[in-house]
Parts: sequence; structure tokens; C-alpha cells
Amino acid sequence: MRELSRAEVTDIPTVDCASDHKWEVYAEHKVDDGDFPGESSLQTQTEDFCVSEFESFVGLPYEQSIYEVQYFYPTEETWTKADDRLITCLVGSSTGGLKGSLKGVNE
Repeated sequence: MRELSRAEVTDIPTVDCASDHKWEVYAEHKVDDGDFPGESSLQTQTEDFCVSEFESFVGLPYEQSIYEVQYFYPTEETWTKADDRLITCLVGSSTGGLKGSLKGVNE
């Protein structure tokens, strides 16, 4: 499991699941408002959230699945300047070649 990018991301392109793709958003969570909790804290929250949501989406625990998880979470800059509080979890394969949704695939 890893963050998809250390760079600031402002938009995630949408691709029809019927087309070839690498990643699918399977869960999102808004972090509570307040002071920026720090990158380490957000990374831990994100990993915990993405793992906890994985099984209900794919049908197997993350550790037993053939699929990878990547994620985005707010940076201090987006937290402060863009009111960003969104954690986004993606499931897929870095090699691509996926067609259809991974919801309930049990792999």
C-alpha cells in the first residue's frame, strides 16, 4: 500500500470501468475540521481507513487480495489553502489491464 503521489493532485480523471484502467476509487472519507494533524497522522489515518474499507468492497481482506491499494490525503498546503479534508482510496493494479469494477471480485 502506498500513496499515489507526493505531488499535489487537484483532479482525478474519471474513466468508465468498461474501458482499460489501472485504478478504481473504492472509498472516500472526510477528515474532521481543525488544525492540520500532521502528515504522519494523516498517513496513518488514511492507511487504517483504506484497509478497513477494502474487504467490504473487494470481498477479501487486503492481505489476501491480489490487488494493490494506493491513496491520496490532504497536504498541509491543501488543508490550509483549499479546505481539503478528503482521503481517497484506490484499488487496482499498477500494470493496468483492468476492465469492469473490482467491487465484490473476491480476488
